[in-house]
Amino acid sequence: MVLLAAGFVLTLRAKGPDWALAAVPVTLTCLLPSFSPDYKLMLTLPVLFLLVRDWDGGGAQWVALVSVALILSPQTWSYIMGTSVSLSVPLKAGELVVLLGAAVASMLATRRSQARRSAGRATEPLAAQ
Repeated sequence: MVLLAAGFVLTLRAKGPDWALAAVPVTLTCLLPSFSPDYKLMLTLPVLFLLVRDWDGGGAQWVALVSVALILSPQTWSYIMGTSVSLSVPLKAGELVVLLGAAVASMLATRRSQARRSAGRATEPLAAQ
C-alpha cells in the first residue's frame, strides 16, 4: 500500500500528459498481487485510450504503446484444465515497469519544458511582454 500511495502522490504532484498521469497509479496497482489479471486489464484500457487520444509520436509514447500492446497481447488461448485460471491475456511485470518508466520520463520531460518556457518568459524584456 505504501508503493501505491507513493504513486498517487507522485501523480498528484506531477505535470504531464493525461496518459502518463493515469499510467503511474494504474501500473503500481497492477504490480500488486492481490488483483486478478482480468481486473488489471480493465485498468490498463483507460491508459491506452488516453495515450491514443493525446498521441504526438514522442519517444516515451512509443515505449508506452509497445508496453501496453504487449500487456494486452494474448500469449495463448487455452485454460488450465480443472481451474478457472485463464492464460489468454497474461500481465507481465516487465511491461508494466516499462510503462511506468515511460510515464515518469514523459512527466519529467513535460515538467522540464514547462520550466524552460517559464524561465524564457521571465527573461524577456518588460516592453516585449
